[in-house]
Amino acid sequence: MWREVDAHGAASLHLRAFATPLDDATRSILVAGALRVPAGDEARFFDEIYPALPRDIEVVSRDGSVVVPEPAPVTLVGSLSYHEEQLAVTWSRGRAGRAWRAALDGPADAELDALCARLADVASSWPGLVVDTLGGARLAARATLAGLEAVRAVVEVVPSLADISGVVVEWEHDAPTFREARDAPVVRLGGSRSDDGDWFDLAVQVTVEGETVPFQELFVALAEGRSHLVLPSGTYFSLDRDDLRQLGRCIVEARSLHDAPAGVARLSRWEAGLWEDLCEVVVVQE
Repeated sequence: MWREVDAHGAASLHLRAFATPLDDATRSILVAGALRVPAGDEARFFDEIYPALPRDIEVVSRDGSVVVPEPAPVTLVGSLSYHEEQLAVTWSRGRAGRAWRAALDGPADAELDALCARLADVASSWPGLVVDTLGGARLAARATLAGLEAVRAVVEVVPSLADISGVVVEWEHDAPTFREARDAPVVRLGGSRSDDGDWFDLAVQVTVEGETVPFQELFVALAEGRSHLVLPSGTYFSLDRDDLRQLGRCIVEARSLHDAPAGVARLSRWEAGLWEDLCEVVVVQE
């Protein structure tokens, strides 16, 4: 839209349609008119506001008094956090070398779309990181993975994503480290006999490569049928073992017969069959 005045002083207003519909950001800039930036806020403007301007808006200095930098390349920023065996991932758009961040579902950007498509291809085999849409698989703006999926995503997927040019991975805290145990778990059984000799309180201790496994967490994991258990140190190991499954069954049976504290199996001297089952899977401590 522009205004012209002819030789006779008559004014006319001219309108022309845009090649494409205006998005909200562009429309707000046109409505606002002039934008004056105080000298003290110049650096902040170019760091936070300028990167957010739509790519089809050209910013120039009429008199050359302001050096307008070239728009920084678009980046895809992944904000990650790991807490209580859950990995939370949030993706946003950014600009290289800038602190500016914006929602992933903002104005269309071919460069950003290409990055999203590449990440979706790399993470396509991981449920939650990619969502199916009418237009095909797309990168999920937010995702949460738990348990072994979270661990393997940290170990296998995140490094691959971080290696892609234009992708920035930021951890809320230090990135967690995980390691799969090489040695099998060791189950030890110790305990004491009651004064009348009729009961045995058997203390169950499980270790993996010298690290104690919290018994209650192991017992719950076995009862829930989990495939792996992740220890606080980041070490994880498979629960898909005959000895651990038999241990879980024995503990369930012993607790169904007698109340006992966590980590303790209480047996009577007449329950020889259950005692034999336990001896098959544990190292008995004298």
